[in-house]
Amino acid sequence: MPRAANFKKAVDDRYRYDQSVWIRKAGTVTRATVGYGGIKLPGPAGYYYERQFTGSVNAAWFGVTSDNEDIGPSLQASIDASSDVFIPDGDYTQLTPVDVKSNLTIRANPGKAVINLTGSDYQSLKNAWDEDLIANLVIDGLSWVQASTTSTNGSYGPITLNGPNYSNITIRNCQSTHPSKKAYTNWCFIRIADGKYSNGITITNNSIKGARIGIEILDQHNPQPYTAKGIKVTNNRAEDCDFGISIAGTFNGVEASSNYLKNCQSYGIEFAGALHNSAMRYNKFEGSFSVLFVANYTASEGDGYIQGGYVMANNETVGTCSGKIELWGAGSVKFQYNKIAMTGPLEVYGYTNNGVFHGNNLTVTNTNYAIKFSGCKNNTLSGSTISNEPYGSNFATVFAADGASNINVTNNTIIKGSGGDWEGSFAGPDAMKFSNNRDKSGNDLTP
Repeated sequence: MPRAANFKKAVDDRYRYDQSVWIRKAGTVTRATVGYGGIKLPGPAGYYYERQFTGSVNAAWFGVTSDNEDIGPSLQASIDASSDVFIPDGDYTQLTPVDVKSNLTIRANPGKAVINLTGSDYQSLKNAWDEDLIANLVIDGLSWVQASTTSTNGSYGPITLNGPNYSNITIRNCQSTHPSKKAYTNWCFIRIADGKYSNGITITNNSIKGARIGIEILDQHNPQPYTAKGIKVTNNRAEDCDFGISIAGTFNGVEASSNYLKNCQSYGIEFAGALHNSAMRYNKFEGSFSVLFVANYTASEGDGYIQGGYVMANNETVGTCSGKIELWGAGSVKFQYNKIAMTGPLEVYGYTNNGVFHGNNLTVTNTNYAIKFSGCKNNTLSGSTISNEPYGSNFATVFAADGASNINVTNNTIIKGSGGDWEGSFAGPDAMKFSNNRDKSGNDLTP
C-alpha cells in the first residue's frame, strides 16, 4: 500500500500506483465491494482503491477462500462483477447456490479448485428462475464433492439449468464425486421447459462418479417439438452412477460419442423420446449395467416420431459386461460395427423398422438367444459375427417373435452351443429370411 502522502499527488482525483490498482477520491470504504471496473478496497480516510485488471476476475478478490464457511455469496459477487471469473486452486465449502448468467465464463485449473457441497441444497451453479435466456455460458475445470449428510432425491445437482431458453452452453473439464449415500442427485441437469428452445449444448471431457444421473438433458412432452437442437455429449466418464448419460425428449441432432461408462446400475447411455438425427458412437462400456445402452421410445408419450433413426456405431465393451442392449423404438436404426460382449442379449422391439444391423461382433454369455426381434419389421442383420456359444444350451442364436416380420438374416457367422441357430416360427413362417450364413468353421448353415 502506498504512503498516505501519495494521495496528495493525485491529479484529476486519480494517481496511478502500479499495474493493477488506482487510487480514487471518494468516501470512506470499510469493506471490499463491487466497483466500476472491478472492486473497491479500503484506503486511508476519504479514499479507496479501485482494482483495474484485464482478463479474469479472481474470485478470491471477493472472498472465495478456503477458510470461508460458505463461498456462495462471494462467488455470486464475483459473477455479478464480471463475465470471466477464475477460481484459484484450493479446497472450498459452498452452502448457498449461485446464479449464472449469459456471456459468462467461470473456470478453474482442472482438478485444482474443489467445491465441497455440505448443505442441504446440493446445487452449486444454477439459473435464476425468472431467467428467459442463458447464452454463451462456459463452465470449465471446476470440481465438486457432494459431501452433505442431508437425505435428498432429485434431478438437480452441482450444475442445474432448469427452464430457460439456451444458446451456446459449454461444460468441460469438470469433475464431480458423490460419496454421500444420502444424496441421490445428478451432477448436471439441463431441462428445456415447454415452449422453450435450445441451440448448442456441449458437455465434454468431464468425470462423474456416484451420481444419480451423471448427465441428464431433458425436453420431454414439449408442445413445440424439435425446437431443441445441437446436443453434443462427448469424451465424458461416468462411473458408479444409476444412469451415466440420459438424453430424453424431442431433440434434433444429438451426438453422444467417445464416452466411457462403468458400473452404471440402470443405463450406461439412454436415448429416450423421439430424437431426430441422433448418434451414439465410439463409446466404451465396462463392468455391470442393467442395460448398456438403450433407445427408449414409446409412441403413446406424444413426443412425435423418430426421423432419420439412430446411428449406433463403433461402440465396444471392455471385457464382458453384465447387462444387455435394448432398442425400444429406434426407427430405421443403423446399428453397425459395434464390438460387444455381454451377459444379456440384444433386444429389438416395436418401432424399430427398416433398420440395418451390419458389421457387428456380438457375444452373449448368459442367455439362450443372442438377438431377439419382436414387434418390428423390415430389419436386416448382415456381415456380423453373432455368438452365444458360452451359454452352452441354446434356444436360437437369432430369434424372431411376437409380431416381428420380414427379418432378413444374411451373410453372418453364427456361433452357438447345442441347440438352434435361428428361430422364426413364433412370429409366423415367413417372419425371418435366413440365407448364406456360416458356422464358426465356415460351414454353410442351411435353413
